Amino acid sequence: MIKRGAEIIVLSKGMKNQLKTPETTEEFLKEKKMILNEHYFIETTLDAYKLYNKFANDKKRVGALIHSTC
Repeated sequence: MIKRGAEIIVLSKGMKNQLKTPETTEEFLKEKKMILNEHYFIETTLDAYKLYNKFANDKKRVGALIHSTC
């Protein structure tokens, strides 16, 4: 059976920690039984891309939204 969708989500706060994750996004993730720092992560861009690469290299189903402009 092929599993679809991400089991881990990485979100970034920009290079200088300027961006905020909307409360509705975190509420949605919590409704899906996802736990912060276990199933989803909110990091600065530099840490977010490193974390994404780690999970991808470990063959995890990982998705990311990474901001690169601020």
